[in-house]
Parts: sequence; C-alpha cells; structure tokens
Amino acid sequence: MTLGKLFGGTSYAWYGGLMCLAAVLLGGGLAGDPWAPVRLVETGLFAQAVALWFGLVQLRLQAGVRRFQITFAQILAILVSAQFAPALTRFDVSVTWYGMSFPAADFALFATGLFTVWAWVGCWRLMRAELQYRCRPIAWVTFLCFLFVFVGGFTGGVLQAIAIREFEGGLIANTLGFHVLLGANWLAALLEPKSIVRLRRLGERAKRGEIGRALEDLPMSVAGLPVVLLLGIAAVASLGGDGAAAGQLGSEFLFLLRDGLLIYYVVLGPSARRGHVAAMLYLVVLYGLVPALLEGAGGGEVIAAFLPLGGISPVIGIVGPLVQVAGFAVLLATRFTTPRRDRP
Repeated sequence: MTLGKLFGGTSYAWYGGLMCLAAVLLGGGLAGDPWAPVRLVETGLFAQAVALWFGLVQLRLQAGVRRFQITFAQILAILVSAQFAPALTRFDVSVTWYGMSFPAADFALFATGLFTVWAWVGCWRLMRAELQYRCRPIAWVTFLCFLFVFVGGFTGGVLQAIAIREFEGGLIANTLGFHVLLGANWLAALLEPKSIVRLRRLGERAKRGEIGRALEDLPMSVAGLPVVLLLGIAAVASLGGDGAAAGQLGSEFLFLLRDGLLIYYVVLGPSARRGHVAAMLYLVVLYGLVPALLEGAGGGEVIAAFLPLGGISPVIGIVGPLVQVAGFAVLLATRFTTPRRDRP
C-alpha cells in the first residue's frame, strides 16, 4: 500500500518529470553540477514522501480528507525540500560534520538520501497504523537515535561562534542533540492522534503485565521521553555537572511534559474536533501573554515559571513547570472518568 501511494498514483507526475530531466541531460546538464540529475530526482522523492506523510498525519488527526489538507501537505513538502535543491550549488560554502568538511551541495545530497529513507519509513508506519496493524514505537525511538547521531556531527564550529558567553557556547555545543530530540518529541505530541480508548487499553494491558501489547498503544511522544531525558542527563554530565546547565535542561524537559499533558487534556475534551487549535491557543497564552503580563508587572524572575529559563532562575524554573505538570496530570486523569465515543 505504501509503495502504491508513493509510486502508483504519482506516476503521471514522474512521466513529466522524467521528460524534463531528459531535456536537462540533452542540454548538457547544469553547469558546474555533475550530480544535478541525481539531485533533482532525490529532491523529488523526498518532497513526495513528505507530502504523503503529512497527508496521512492530517487524515489520522481528522477523518476525511479535504482539498486544503492535500494542498497544505504539498506546500509543506516543497518548503522542506527546497533546501536540498540544486540551487545550493550556487553558494560556495562548506559543512563540517564530525570533523570532516564537505561542500554544502554534496552534503545536502547525502542528507537528502538519509531523510528520504526515513520519510518512507514514516509513511509505511502510518499506513500500517491506519490499516489497524500492530505498531510499536520502535521505529520512532530508532529515528530519535538517528537524529541524535546525525546532528551530533555539527557540534562546535559555528555553534560556538554564535554563543555570547562561554556558558552558552558550551551549552549549545553539547546539547544540540538534546534540543533537536526535544523539539521532535514535542511535534510528535502535537501531531499523533489522541484516543482515550487506546490510553485506557494501555493501562489495562500494563496492569496485566502484557508489555508487548501495551507498547502497541503507547503514544510515540511518551516512548521518546526516556531517550530525551537520558540525553539531557548525559549533556549535563559532559558539562561537568554545571548547575545552570542542569537547571536549564531540566526546565525544558518539564515544559515538554507540561505541553504534552496540556495538548492531550484539551484534545481529549468534548470539543475534540477543534482540540489541537485550542491547545495551540492555550500554549500561545502560556508562552506569550502570561510572561508579557508578568514582565509589565515587574515580576521578572517569576517569568521562569512560564518560560524555559531554568539556567537563569533554577528554583523557579524547575518548581514552576513541575507544579504545572502535576496540575495538568490531574486534569488529564479526569478525562478517564468521563466516557465519550472515540476512535480506537
């Protein structure tokens, strides 16, 4: 099914694309870029896979595909693939990865191939889930580990140069993988489908000791939390146990938990159809409006309770989000006591 969606219905588009590619080859290719044909095909495959992936994500979040959803998926695919296009050959820049220097265009070709494969894996997994096959979050955890290894090669260099202070330089260089995985897990909490039925089934299977079956209902964002936490601990250890760094990373991890609980609480409410939009509005208020009001009222240090600023105010930066985590956990627990019809 995944191969059919990727290469079946899109075959007509590829007929036209191959004609254009033939014209490029007959015209001598692109000046100064012998890999142009490969780059064009690879960029197209990546954009196509991302469009299908995001279309499946929207389908699972809201039943019924609308024309706007398809267009939105196509626009997203074009945007994320633009950075890998042959236009990169116009810029004479290099990329340093694990101490090795590559021309930006060559490294983009390499990176595109890697992420195209992962985009295919993501489409395959979503297709399995949509067809009610058993899906454990193994692929997601593996992808997080891949992301950590991939971005780990960029530490140092430009990351140190953009830092203002020595603490910030060390924090950026040693926690790049942690922050990328934290962002990926946050997006997973927002984009994965929420079902009270699956969460209840998860609890029942866990109580019976059916760990393998329980993993089938475990949300990806929850499965990724131990990986993010372990990387944060390792990053703090690499900085020599720096208290400011520990406060900052601890605060960011707690805000990740808070946001995930808030999103699930709102989406699993009575207005599930508009739940994701409502959750985003609440997050805008918590991250934007509340800190602005506190700043205007002169409560500078209290802002750390609503923004991940644990490196500046460790106590408030930890206690503040921790209280919110506990509060939203209690609120989410109330959703289990109110039955509602839901998609399994």
